[in-house]
Amino acid sequence: MKIKIVFWIVFFILFFLAVIYLLLVPIILYIDTTTNQYYIQLLGLAKASIQGDKEELICIRLKVFFLNFSLYPLRKSNSENKKQKKHS
Repeated sequence: MKIKIVFWIVFFILFFLAVIYLLLVPIILYIDTTTNQYYIQLLGLAKASIQGDKEELICIRLKVFFLNFSLYPLRKSNSENKKQKKHS
């Protein structure tokens, strides 16, 4: 019984600290039209930048902690293509 209480106390303290951190962390919004650099950054957590791409019009690059992702928002998803093939 004491283990559950200690677990919940630790959980709520960590949750509270995370919320306080998110409220106090600086947010950087960078827009430079001369060099075509556009990004928003939460210092120490994440960065999302919009870049031009040769194959697609827009590429959104996400850096979350140590992980890098590339998203192409104007590209049709595979699930839509699969649904169209099933109906054909």
